[in-house]
Amino acid sequence: MPDNVLPETLTWSSHPWADDSITRRVTLVGIVIGASVVAGVSMQSVWIGAISVAFLFGSISRYLFPVIYVLNADGVQTRFLGYSRYYPWSRFRRVSLRDEGVFLGTFPRPRRLDAWRGLYLRSPQQRDLVYAVARYRVNLDPSQANHESCVRDAPTTGSE
Repeated sequence: MPDNVLPETLTWSSHPWADDSITRRVTLVGIVIGASVVAGVSMQSVWIGAISVAFLFGSISRYLFPVIYVLNADGVQTRFLGYSRYYPWSRFRRVSLRDEGVFLGTFPRPRRLDAWRGLYLRSPQQRDLVYAVARYRVNLDPSQANHESCVRDAPTTGSE
């Protein structure tokens, strides 16, 4: 995609819960409630069951609630449940195309720390546009000038 066609600012929302099938949503809620009931019964405490429901739903909150992404000339902003984070483009060294989005890595090659240091931009409807904008903005290592060198790299492979 030519650089002059790329938007100056790209904004979208990702909401996996809304995009997923009803079967998967019901199954997930059933697993969370079932695990919480088991925890409460085994510990003989309603409070433990209630705490485990809150903890388990909190741990899957990025699936349950929408995340808003904003890409502009300065960097990437994410907004989730009223909390906003900003990442400058200079933080990233790798752009990888994934099935439902784009991964921005902080290392030139895949490392085990990618899952904690990188940023996944879930964008199934406009994945190619997000990828083009990210590749344009991220100052890639010269060894990654070839598109194929960063496609589908796994975030948990490689050495540290």
